Parts: sequence; structure tokens; C-alpha cells
Amino acid sequence: MNAHYWKVFYKIQEVLIGEFEEQYPLFSGKVNKQLNDDVIKITDAIFALQDDKIENINYTIVISTSEIYHSYLNELESDLRAFIGEIVVADHYFLAIDLEKEEVLGGFAFSDNGELQGLFSLVRGKWLGEEFFDKQVTIATKHLKGKIKWLTLNCLGLRLHGFYSASGFKRDNVARWDERLAPKEWNTKRFGMPNLFYMSKEI
Repeated sequence: MNAHYWKVFYKIQEVLIGEFEEQYPLFSGKVNKQLNDDVIKITDAIFALQDDKIENINYTIVISTSEIYHSYLNELESDLRAFIGEIVVADHYFLAIDLEKEEVLGGFAFSDNGELQGLFSLVRGKWLGEEFFDKQVTIATKHLKGKIKWLTLNCLGLRLHGFYSASGFKRDNVARWDERLAPKEWNTKRFGMPNLFYMSKEI
């Protein structure tokens, strides 16, 4: 392993393990030891999954646990959180981390059935959704190709529908707005009553 690998290794250890211990002090000991043992896997994943050279980008994607992922998702503005839901149930969770500033910029998740979920950005004033989504699709495709045929997602409103359509996702179905099924804390004044679109893309 080169020196840069170990620099990244120890930075991830400091950021992820430290954050987990701060968020969940009662779980320090055994759980943190398990996370510490997984740091090598996380570091390996950076170099295996990152298309760009890590030195040339402002952030990198790392594998996360559900607990750490949700601890950062909880920092998202409540109005925007309503688009995602209270809990993201997935098989794989990722965070985008600025390793120099030791800041988590956002995250996403996906399941082994091909469903893309939980894309979010914590960076105010800058839309990183396109960059994060490209990484989400790339990583999910690499992991799932040969196992399943389609990536799927669902989204609320025409703006997100257009965003995902531009990335090659096709509309499969649409469900009209139903107040009884509205997300918790949905801001109707801000976002109206959008339809729910189900979309897919062949791997």
C-alpha cells in the first residue's frame, strides 16, 4: 500500500469512527472496534469504486453504516427530508466526504433489488445532486450488473422527474397525489401536491 492509501485510511478512521463515537457514545467499545476493523474495507472501496483519482477531486465516496448515514440525513432541512422519508431501508449506504475539511457533504443508498434511494446534499447554496447521482448510478451499476437488469427509483414532482429523465431513466408509472399518503411534514405551500413517478433504467 502506498503512503496516500494510509493517509486516507487514517483520515477515514478519524472521521467515521470519531463521528460514530460522538453520535452514539453508548455504543463505543465493541461496535467501534467493528467499525475500526471495517476501515480497511472502506478505504479499499474508495480506490476500487472511485472513477477519478482521489487527489483530483474535492470529495470522495465512502461506504457507510446505516446508523452513520441516518445521523447525517437527520441534519437535512425538514422540508427537503420529506422527499426522502424518515428512514431509508437499503442494503448499501454511502457518504460523500471532504477528507481535508473532515465534512460530510451528502449521501445516498441503494438496495440489491436495484432501487436507488436516499440521495441528499448538506451543502447549502450549491446543488451537488447531479454529481452524487452519477456516483450512485455508477456504483450501483458496478455492484449489481449481471445480478439484475434494471435500476429503479421513485420521485415526487416534475422537476425531479426531469432530472432523472435526463440521466436516462424512463417513466414506468405515475400515482396521483393522495393527501392520505402524503409524506410526514410535507410542505404543501412550498411544494404543492406533486404526482409520484416510478422510473427505471436498464443496466
